[in-house]
Amino acid sequence: MNYFKQILFELRERPLITWITIAGTALSLFLLMAVYMNDNVNTVSTPPESRRADIMLAPFVHVKNDHGESSGSMNRNLAEKLYTGIDGVSSISYIAPWSESKIVSLDGKNFQTLKEKKVDAAFWQIYDYDFVSGSPFSQSEVDARVNEVILSESSARLLGKGEDLTGRDILVDNVPHKVKGIVRDPHPLLSNTWSEMWTAWTEDESSQWSDENGSTGVIILLSPDADPNSIKKEVERRYEVFNAQSAAENKKLIYHGSPFTYREQTLSFGSNTAPDSKSANIRKYLFYAVLLILPAINLSGMTRSRLRRRISEIGVRRAYGATRSRIISQLIGENFLLTLIGGILGLIACVIFTLFFSNLFINYVDVWNATALQAAARPTFEMLFSWKIFFVALFFCFILNIISTGIPAWKASRVNPAEAISGKNS
Repeated sequence: MNYFKQILFELRERPLITWITIAGTALSLFLLMAVYMNDNVNTVSTPPESRRADIMLAPFVHVKNDHGESSGSMNRNLAEKLYTGIDGVSSISYIAPWSESKIVSLDGKNFQTLKEKKVDAAFWQIYDYDFVSGSPFSQSEVDARVNEVILSESSARLLGKGEDLTGRDILVDNVPHKVKGIVRDPHPLLSNTWSEMWTAWTEDESSQWSDENGSTGVIILLSPDADPNSIKKEVERRYEVFNAQSAAENKKLIYHGSPFTYREQTLSFGSNTAPDSKSANIRKYLFYAVLLILPAINLSGMTRSRLRRRISEIGVRRAYGATRSRIISQLIGENFLLTLIGGILGLIACVIFTLFFSNLFINYVDVWNATALQAAARPTFEMLFSWKIFFVALFFCFILNIISTGIPAWKASRVNPAEAISGKNS
């Protein structure tokens, strides 16, 4: 029997229970994909963070000594000892790991408060910003500590009121800076790359608090075939070398698994703790299992109810030689189409919810350090949907279908044909 004909028959003869089955599947997939999609917003590759899978971050260091312990961003000299010259690293950037608010104006007029990121030349090699005009800082300009700034397109428009500001001087906290270039606005949820302006920067002694702590964070771009775990092992070895050399001073660096992948960065941990990926994965998979199994139990009851009405049909087919495996595969195939319809509806509902309403319920950025623009931002369609997402949803549909249909279909296939035709098993 054609699967589609059977589903149309079910919709005509038993519309309520069939639509409840579809709605139950849609709700289950909606919840599953909402969790999955929003978990992936912070790890999906999207410009200018198109290479997230190959980027690792080292924002801090944890030090113990005779005076106690401290943790926070690194001294530039220590950062270079720990991370420079590692095999498998294609590029490395040393930046200030936090953003600051600056008062910016053009010709001393039209004052605006803009968020600033302090970055070096390598930053622009790791992230693929789209330059509207101008160019990134060169390494020689960064080393010379030139007062140059790159503006986001919206910031340039706000300051210049439509004028092209590339090559012009602007005041940043009353200090003249030349506009080196203008880039298209990164999405506000891309916290590692979003800003309203970027200044050429390298750490100096005034921002070094100790021999270990300063104002430097590290961004690492891996080579195509590099293994993140091998990078971690090399960094851990360098920690051990540093500790051996500093033993006489009773000074010790505590290794917490840096540098971190984007996935690890999404986990809750501090500058003196390590991300617990194993526990986070266990919790995540248990949550997925609950979201699959509980709806499947309810859908299984509805499937049994639908199959009970088809016992006579199954008996006739068995009497004419249909095997049990044939009956089971037919029933699972029919139910898979219903599950697929519900899954597609659930996926569409999930995308609509995440695009337009998710920011009302979910914080995508650190609220304490976020601007109003970032706090109100929602993911784009490109950040949410991909063929990978589609096939994950299809996989969830398949698992849900097997769980909810497998046992009822197996029981239905084992019915005695004579009793089924007579209606004694209905």
